[in-house]
Amino acid sequence: MNKSLSTRLMYSFMALIVVIVVGVTAGISYLIADYFFKIKEQELAQKGNEMAETIEYFMLRDTDRTTLHRYIVAVDRLVGARIWLFDNKYDLLAASLVNTDEDADGNKLIRNYNSKEGTELLGKEIKGGNLSTKVRSILKDVYSGKSVKSQIFHPYYKEQVMLVGVPYGKQDGAHGAILLAEPLSGFDSFLRDIYIYILRS
Repeated sequence: MNKSLSTRLMYSFMALIVVIVVGVTAGISYLIADYFFKIKEQELAQKGNEMAETIEYFMLRDTDRTTLHRYIVAVDRLVGARIWLFDNKYDLLAASLVNTDEDADGNKLIRNYNSKEGTELLGKEIKGGNLSTKVRSILKDVYSGKSVKSQIFHPYYKEQVMLVGVPYGKQDGAHGAILLAEPLSGFDSFLRDIYIYILRS
């Protein structure tokens, strides 16, 4: 009888420890994820605001937008975020997008929009279908002078992204908007590593 009671107490104690460990792990991972998301949002917003001044310069002097495209691609590679640049009429002016699709055999195809023709093609794709509504909603807030920060399932990239939108132009009204979208896939693997480390400790 005493042995049975002590066994049950031991199992109860072990279950309590497991619940506590799981709860602490979940709490710590949430705090870490929230912290890194906020830091990353601030970094993207800061980079967007820095870009705003440079883009305004290019818009005035770079008539064929060749240098503007190169600049956006360079920033994309630096911060790891896809960049879309719009005027104040919801028209896409430039994009750093290098999108990958798959063919029938599962091979990745690279669709490069870093040219005038590519930007026009992407602009038409954005204006068609469900993507137009979501993009217009985001741009409307940016045009009103707000900085937009959110985590959404991107309807074009088909993955969860951290999205930051900032206006560019003079204070009397936005000339356009800069959207920066960074995939969250890297954060998922980072959190998974944290879970494994905590469970091993």
